[in-house]
Amino acid sequence: METAEKLMQVPGSILVCVDEHKGKEILGRIYYPGGEGPLQFNEMGRLLIEIDQILDEMNYPESSTSGRSFQKSSKVHKNPKERAAMQEKKPALKKGDKGTFVVQIQYRQHATWQGKVLWAEKNETKQFRSALELLKLIDSALDEDLAPDGLTPYNVHKFRVRKNDKMTLKEGTRDGKSKLYYRANHC
Repeated sequence: METAEKLMQVPGSILVCVDEHKGKEILGRIYYPGGEGPLQFNEMGRLLIEIDQILDEMNYPESSTSGRSFQKSSKVHKNPKERAAMQEKKPALKKGDKGTFVVQIQYRQHATWQGKVLWAEKNETKQFRSALELLKLIDSALDEDLAPDGLTPYNVHKFRVRKNDKMTLKEGTRDGKSKLYYRANHC
């Protein structure tokens, strides 16, 4: 099993520290090899844009398509020597207040990303096939972390409960917000 420290040594790895999570809003920091300091994000869309700009700057992994924009393109790719220097300068492993994720983007094909994400607190790795799937994995990890008594947030898995399962529903609160949780009892 991979650890966060080992995965951060792999080229293309980016550290995402989530400091606040309220519903679907997340706030946090991004660290990457060669970065001067953390990049701040205040929503999931901004997280994707920042990571995409980092990948474009490093030109790693190389994108199979060029991005479209209403503005004139002024992409500046690092030359191979600069990229190697960036990879040598690894960021120290930081922690987010609500969650820490090491994202390793292995491919940029079909105008999206493919790779794996490690949830550092649980040392659990999942593969993703798109940027949207990456966001869903991060969101589900943050939702799961809020669940009381080992229950699962209802909105995360409500479509995965089998037809004949009986559900135990329980209302829980976190950060002053009420949320519905369930425990599936398989029949």
